[in-house]
Amino acid sequence: MIEKKLFYEIKKSADFHSVVMTTFSFDFHHFEMQVLKQIKQKGITNVNLLVDHKMLDESIGLTTGNLKNLNSSYSVSGMAATGVFHPKMAFFVGEKEIMLIQGSGNITAGGHGKNHELFSVLYATEEDKTQLPLLIEAWNYLKSNTEKIKGFSKDKLNWVEENTTLLKTVNSNKHLFHKISDTVEVSLLYNEKTSIYNQLINLIPKESIKKIKIVSPFYDESGALLLALSNHFDTCTMDVYIQEKKGLHPHKMEKQKNINFYSWDATERAGLEFKKYDRKLHAKLFVFESNEWNYCLIGSPNASLKAFGQESYSGANDEFAVLYKYKEDDILKDISIFNKKQKLAPTKPIDAEAHDELEVDKIKVKKIVILGADKEGNKITLFLQNYDTYKKVKVKLFSNWGIVIEEQTITKLADKMYFEVKSDILNDALYLQFYDENNRIISNKHLLNNVSDLWNTNPSSDNRRLVRLTSMIESGDYKLFEVMEYFNTIHSKSSFSKNTSGTTGYSDDEKKETKNLDYALSYEDAIALDSNSKQHQLILKQHHTIKIWDSFEKYLKEYSRVIEEDNMDDEEEADATTSRDRKDPVYDNKQEYYPSRNVLEKRREIVYKFINNYLKALHNFENYKDKKLGLVDLAMLLIVLKHLFEVTHRKYTIKNETTISDEENYIYNIHGNLSEISSFSGAILNVLGEFINVALQSEWDDPKDEYTLKKIAHYKNISSINSLFSIALIKLNYQGDSRFTDWFDVTAFNILNVFSAPNEGFEKEIENLINESYIKDISNQSINEIIREWITTHNDQQIPPHYFNNENSGICLIRKFIPSQDNPKFLKLSRPGFNYNEKEHDFMNEELFNIENNKWFKSKKSIMQVL
Repeated sequence: MIEKKLFYEIKKSADFHSVVMTTFSFDFHHFEMQVLKQIKQKGITNVNLLVDHKMLDESIGLTTGNLKNLNSSYSVSGMAATGVFHPKMAFFVGEKEIMLIQGSGNITAGGHGKNHELFSVLYATEEDKTQLPLLIEAWNYLKSNTEKIKGFSKDKLNWVEENTTLLKTVNSNKHLFHKISDTVEVSLLYNEKTSIYNQLINLIPKESIKKIKIVSPFYDESGALLLALSNHFDTCTMDVYIQEKKGLHPHKMEKQKNINFYSWDATERAGLEFKKYDRKLHAKLFVFESNEWNYCLIGSPNASLKAFGQESYSGANDEFAVLYKYKEDDILKDISIFNKKQKLAPTKPIDAEAHDELEVDKIKVKKIVILGADKEGNKITLFLQNYDTYKKVKVKLFSNWGIVIEEQTITKLADKMYFEVKSDILNDALYLQFYDENNRIISNKHLLNNVSDLWNTNPSSDNRRLVRLTSMIESGDYKLFEVMEYFNTIHSKSSFSKNTSGTTGYSDDEKKETKNLDYALSYEDAIALDSNSKQHQLILKQHHTIKIWDSFEKYLKEYSRVIEEDNMDDEEEADATTSRDRKDPVYDNKQEYYPSRNVLEKRREIVYKFINNYLKALHNFENYKDKKLGLVDLAMLLIVLKHLFEVTHRKYTIKNETTISDEENYIYNIHGNLSEISSFSGAILNVLGEFINVALQSEWDDPKDEYTLKKIAHYKNISSINSLFSIALIKLNYQGDSRFTDWFDVTAFNILNVFSAPNEGFEKEIENLINESYIKDISNQSINEIIREWITTHNDQQIPPHYFNNENSGICLIRKFIPSQDNPKFLKLSRPGFNYNEKEHDFMNEELFNIENNKWFKSKKSIMQVL
């Protein structure tokens, strides 16, 4: 049989979103370089690893240097056992299919190719559920082993079951044969209340067995398991295959007439040339032959009592195996093991690694057990067990190279506890461990889950779509309308789009359901949440608006770098009199091609819907008291502005149409009715005006962690630059009408009130915006002059006399004094953000503003009483 690449062989049509993998020994670099790459290529986002905690302690440190994905794209949890945690399973889950690969190989280079290993597969789909009871039993086994895992690693495990219907079927049967064909039945064996040995002898009738064949690298030195099997199946002979000078042989066992030992290296399988290196036997295979049914056990247990246990008590190790009952005598024919025999006597071990898991349990058990460790911002959350005897401990944070980068003394431990570390230090921290006052290790090592990054691994269909979208954005491969269609789809699923009353949108029950849907909430649903709720706090960092804008920033940063390098190349290659022609890369993809004008109009409808949904959400902001503006609000504004830059002056071509003039040949034009959103200028005035309304009635979020504080400051600065650039751009295109100029200027002054002036050096960001934009004929110098003039006027508080500044209404244009300009008591005020009055041709507030008490009046009767 040709050797297989374990995960490479998964069929391309498989649609898995999660995997839970178990292993005894673990090689971080092999996993990231080989396994993780293949898993991600299958579309799997939620990756969970369960590793024997003693072996994990040994692996964490110098061996974790240079890792790129640890704790940010997959989680690793240590698993405790009386002996060792020894199963080798890969449980793949999708919405409509499940697969289990289990066997003898650890997640190491040896377990995935260098050693002789043996695996078996179980598989079920919604259409074929024949093997589903077995898979549910295997999943329940995994769940029982992960009950003590806490924190975000536990959340990731819960996601597996939440995103498939196949695992929600109840199956309480254990260790029973399930018929999967006319000639094959399967049972699962694992140590729990009963031992694998006990389960085995209950499933296999002792009288019928004529021959037992065993392949294993490790045995009891006394041959205890071999003797137990021989005594139970007392009418059969036993062939045992061992590898010369490797593994642990039963060399202390007295010679038995019915037990024969043979050389593994003499078998046909061992003789197959796969690689040039000397391959170790690590497969575990137990075959029981009879005249009618044969039985074959494949899995993690070696031929030892620690692995199998006995009739009266369970084995010390956690082990997992699959027992096949079959009629065909050639089910193992392709393995080519038992067709060549050469006797070999057991010998004392000389292999330095011979004792494998049989010796690992000598490692001293730590007193405090860390069950979970999560980092977010500048805070670490810990979940502890067995800490009562310690009144004072030191916690040390280590880098991925095992170097201590932070140390704190803690005087009060609890089941769940928190402590804070500077954000820059925490970013470099990979794991932590507890020490006593004498600097002795008193806990296991525990990796720190990077919660902000691991949220991206949620396997829900919405989040997988988001991950795909953000990946395409970062690579520059996304299409123009994909992001807007994504937001429109999310909005159509939101509670607001389904709520005919048009009020709050969320019932109490619906709010509870948002616990695991933060990334998929529409913008309206997000702002409807209680600002003090746990959901709201999660949204601050996990909402899809933030992820999408961060992806745009990553791409734009790389794009700017390429432009800068290209410009430097121009300077270096040009001589004093000439310069080479260079095509601006912005224009490479300016053209959109549509089969018909109907398709073009549908694309424009996507833009209108996208902007309209955003404006409605901003308008609904006034329904909620004590709302605070934060990352979600800023990210959403930036995404809207970004897409207005992208659609404006982007050319289109319609098949078989050749008569369109250049001026009409745009998806979105910069000119248009300023009261509507069907042009760039109108959309900018309406969007920024409505955002100013929201900002005037809200406070800025004041997060406690340094990470979020810095991120909000960055977002506000970028929002200021993008907004001012947009307004300056339309001001350049609408010169000569003082009414328009007033609208642009008052909007700019309000933006400066809301965001503050941009940081020094904003001119570089303006240059990047011009390079990235599709809008033609932009003068960098003119744009910067307009923005500098706004900033100077605003800073010097030199706004014109016909402007009125009020805390509740912002800076407005005075359109009328009542009763007169010499003795005003009321003002008629205007600015973008107020409703557009067709009669006045202005963005007018319908109410009059009372100068004396700073209140708005709608009633004419009330006004007359004042007058």
